[in-house]
Amino acid sequence: MASTKLSALTELAAKPAADDELYIRDVSEIAADESKRITIANLLTKEFFTPATGTSTGVASASTGRYAAVLLNASGEDAYTTFTIPDDFNAMVEAVVIVAPAATQAAANWDIYSTYNAIGEDDSGTLESDLASTYNVTNDELFEVDISGVLSALAKGDVVGIFFRQSTAGHNVDVLGVRFKYN
Repeated sequence: MASTKLSALTELAAKPAADDELYIRDVSEIAADESKRITIANLLTKEFFTPATGTSTGVASASTGRYAAVLLNASGEDAYTTFTIPDDFNAMVEAVVIVAPAATQAAANWDIYSTYNAIGEDDSGTLESDLASTYNVTNDELFEVDISGVLSALAKGDVVGIFFRQSTAGHNVDVLGVRFKYN
């Protein structure tokens, strides 16, 4: 293929798959290292952030002093947010809750629940949870809690609710919101 013109190649008749690759000439590299590749998924990854918008038991606050957040400072307190999966969604790349722990913990115990469904479906929808994971966190150091495991069957247009609960006393945390990456 070294001497094939681009215009002589067969045109792709369908939408590229997420793991299809494109050639990139990286002009910032020396000539011997300038040939690179990138997958369609990495080229077209998009993301959005949705803040923690409510609590039924915690305190909506700016307690980190730097970010708007929902403070969970007792066992059983929770924070939540809601968002919609965009119409150009193909696959989830990453989903995390961003938090600022109020203490250094070797096994911070926070539970994550999700519910999601399409418009016109029963609002109990798909229910998933992670009640077993714990997290090694440092006081006031932003931390990402992976929630992809509670979003296993998303589809474009789904309305998603994320519910984040402090499960153990003393594992206080400021919940900033959800960052969602997709292609």
